[in-house]
Amino acid sequence: MKIRFALSPIAILICALISTNQVQAGIPEKITQISVQRTWCYGACPIDSFTLNADNSATYNSVRGGLKPTGSYAAAKIEAQLFQNTAYWLETQNFFALRAQVGNGNIDASDFVVSVHRGFRVFTVAFRGEEYDNIRQKFENKLLPLAKQIDWKIEPTASPSGIKGNVTRATLPSERAKLVETMPMRFVEVRATSSENPRIEYSTVTDQEGRFQFFLPPGNYNVSANDHNEAVSYPLLSTPLWRQNTPSTTVRKDQFTQMLIKLTPAPIR
Repeated sequence: MKIRFALSPIAILICALISTNQVQAGIPEKITQISVQRTWCYGACPIDSFTLNADNSATYNSVRGGLKPTGSYAAAKIEAQLFQNTAYWLETQNFFALRAQVGNGNIDASDFVVSVHRGFRVFTVAFRGEEYDNIRQKFENKLLPLAKQIDWKIEPTASPSGIKGNVTRATLPSERAKLVETMPMRFVEVRATSSENPRIEYSTVTDQEGRFQFFLPPGNYNVSANDHNEAVSYPLLSTPLWRQNTPSTTVRKDQFTQMLIKLTPAPIR
């Protein structure tokens, strides 16, 4: 004799929910937003950033000259394939495990930051540290050129922080945004190293006109520049304060307690 058990409607519903959750647990959440941020120097510096969204919209916020006119906020519609290909590439590069490897999330101490929204979480990688330059370079080469592939249109009202906003007004052709060719594909890193303790080092990045500045405490420093794109390093030969024939610029203790230095890089040879 067979014994049959009748399941109540509540039990059937619970079983269905368990089955659905088990299936969904094996499906990774989709990427919905990708943001790329470029800071032109360390500390409280202006930021150029652009954001791609899964709804095929994009925004660009420029406060340092990545767009003309400087200080513009732009928006665009992008091809769905552009977002999908970029999201897929991030997955293949194991982006979501990078934070523990190449950065500590300290955005203020990095000049290249990538943030990705997946599900209800935001994953941010602040690229920093020379030992990870090869990883950083790979992400820069892939993500930064995306900004030049998009037909940006300047919006009449600037966004306060580059956050995605509602685009409600048609933009005239004359208001199309023009990306500056030097936006931020090329930069020169400048370092000031203490001659008394080489472990004390300050660094910054040149702006689009090749200018940079340091705020240094008292001490003796050797200042040099490194062009990552050209893989060359060269000394800085002059400052507005004094000139030297030595292959580096030195900040002496007897100058100022807190010094602002503006240096001009020597031409790359």
